[in-house]
Formats: sequence, C-alpha cells, structure tokens
Amino acid sequence: MTWWTWLLVFVVILAAGGWWIWTRIRITLRSLRALSDRIHAAEALAAHVTEGADRGAVPPSAPTLAVFTHPGDALRERIAVRDALREERRIRREALLPPWARR
Repeated sequence: MTWWTWLLVFVVILAAGGWWIWTRIRITLRSLRALSDRIHAAEALAAHVTEGADRGAVPPSAPTLAVFTHPGDALRERIAVRDALREERRIRREALLPPWARR
C-alpha cells in the first residue's frame, strides 16, 4: 500500500475515534445537565423547607411518648382504647351473626 492509503486509513481511524469520543462527551454533558437540574430543584426545595422552619416550630402532631406521660393518664388511655376496640369487635361480630343469634 502506498503512503497516501496509510494516511487515509489513519485519518479514518482518527475520525472514528473522534466521533466515538464526541458521542461519549455529549452523553456525559447531557447527564451532567440533568444532574444540575435536579440539584437546583433540591436546593429550591431545601430553601422552601428552611424558610418554613424559620417561621416557627410546628406543634407536634404525634402524641407524646409514653415515657413522658403520667402513669395514671397512660392507664386511663389504655383502658379507653381497649374498650373502644372491644366495642368495635362486638359490633363487627354481631353484624356477621344470623338474626336469630343476635341479642
């Protein structure tokens, strides 16, 4: 093969390698842009949450832990919950009974 054929093969190999590298760079840039957009969205959400936290503390929606309640109050609450559950179970069972077995 002559020198210009080798030069042409070398240029084709360089062009194919350049094209492959360029496609990889485009994919990387695209993913970096998507990552940047997600980071900006997360920053905006964090700023919104921080702004809400700066306004004041939100009262807790969950009940206090049993450790911090008075034992008498905990006992009364437990008895009330048990009675409510017992009544709910009785109503459900009664609905399943045939009419002649109901009270």
